[in-house]
Amino acid sequence: MTGSMLKRTVVVSLAALILVALRRQALLLDRSLPQWTGDNVDAEGHHLSQSSVSSLFRQTTSAEPARRKWAYAFVVGGCSKHKPEYRGFIWNIAVAAQVLQETGSQADVVALIQMSARTNETALPEDESKLLEALNVKIEYIPKFSSMVHEVFYTLMLEKFRILQMTQYSRVIFMDGDVMPLCSLDYLFELSEPESGEPLLKDNIVISYSNQPAHGGFFMLHPQESDYEEIQKIIKTTEEKALSLPPFEHWDEVEGWGHIIEPPDRWMSSMSKFTSTNWSWHGVHADQGLLYHWTKYVKQSVSLIINYQVQNWGSENGTAVMEKAFINYRPSDPINIASCHTSKNAPYTDFRHFTGRGKPWQQNSTQYITSNVEPSQNREEVTKTFDQLVSSLNGEMRSNGKEFDGKKLLSTLMQMVPPQGKEAKTPAHAEKGNNLSYSDQSYVKWFNALDKAQRISGVNVTFPRYFGRNFARGPPVGTYPKFKERIRHIRWKVENGWNPYSVKAETTP
Repeated sequence: MTGSMLKRTVVVSLAALILVALRRQALLLDRSLPQWTGDNVDAEGHHLSQSSVSSLFRQTTSAEPARRKWAYAFVVGGCSKHKPEYRGFIWNIAVAAQVLQETGSQADVVALIQMSARTNETALPEDESKLLEALNVKIEYIPKFSSMVHEVFYTLMLEKFRILQMTQYSRVIFMDGDVMPLCSLDYLFELSEPESGEPLLKDNIVISYSNQPAHGGFFMLHPQESDYEEIQKIIKTTEEKALSLPPFEHWDEVEGWGHIIEPPDRWMSSMSKFTSTNWSWHGVHADQGLLYHWTKYVKQSVSLIINYQVQNWGSENGTAVMEKAFINYRPSDPINIASCHTSKNAPYTDFRHFTGRGKPWQQNSTQYITSNVEPSQNREEVTKTFDQLVSSLNGEMRSNGKEFDGKKLLSTLMQMVPPQGKEAKTPAHAEKGNNLSYSDQSYVKWFNALDKAQRISGVNVTFPRYFGRNFARGPPVGTYPKFKERIRHIRWKVENGWNPYSVKAETTP
């Protein structure tokens, strides 16, 4: 064989090998396409921009959502430079994203942002967007209200149900803007939608609270096509009826959101003494009542977690029935064993809700206060150290070279006797010694996570004023908070054709 023939044979052989390899790769790609869950490639393998990916999601939502694509969602409303109090909630979302990522969560984190009716701004300031995006938080803007009449507690609570529009996900855990996950809660997704076998939990999860059967600050829903439109019809029907009811409550405690609860069915709260067949709990006319009605009586598919008891509700002949119930008390019980904590009360112990004025970004007192004795000189010194440490999270302090020291904050809190929180007031706590309460541990975790978020993003936040240690709760809220604002909002909607928004969203989250 001549040299030229040999050379030609080698070239042909190499070309054949390359062709086989390329064909094999194409076959593998083709087989992988049905399981596509959002990688930045289209059906032909072309790379897509982020906006194209969002568009592709929305084009494919006419069918059932792709299995096992999950998200955590937050809603922040009233965003405006004229009222900067919302910024604390933005920081908390960054904290939540940081905690979820470092504890192994595989789900997306989505921030649904509603700009205030009082501003012409259409987006968050650049530094706030940068903070969230650096932590892989997906920012989606929802329509702003046409008037400040609508920008009230009641309406923002109902904006939570926009997660039903997120049909690109098969499960979405909603958390209030002042809720911090203490670890990954992906196990709830997994127990509801396992890769194989029967799910332990339903596709919707609602947990009870102290005196109500539904906690509006933490729940999981299964978004499906047309769900959001359906729930808007329920809201409209209930609001129309409200205008004909007595002027104080404007609420029907028997029919609620459209279902009369009849024995043996009854709602149950975390405190067993709070139970009834009437729609009469805190937040019943807003998110917490609608959530219970939607999951149990409309979708008829929900796991109700009531402290240690789990009830799985389904449907029989068009009626909501309890299919199965089990106890989740021991550490080896189903939900607890999946939890990231060795506790007996998951998922309650896996997140912290900073209610009232107990939010980490709202501390503004420099004196550690106890109920029985005056603070000692030593305690005042410790408190001063605490304040200085927490203030080092502030952008102005960081720019002057003062770094946050989480370990020093932890040791400083340990010197505060007794620690803050309910545990400090029990004899059992005194026997355990100087241990941090659950409340204190959550604050330390929040401060540490915010410090990491700032380092990752390169954004230094600026707190409204000096931080301090006064974890006082806000004033109690009645059963029907701000009912006058609710009715004013409803009447305005009636006069304006039931559209409270200045413009309809061109895209949905």
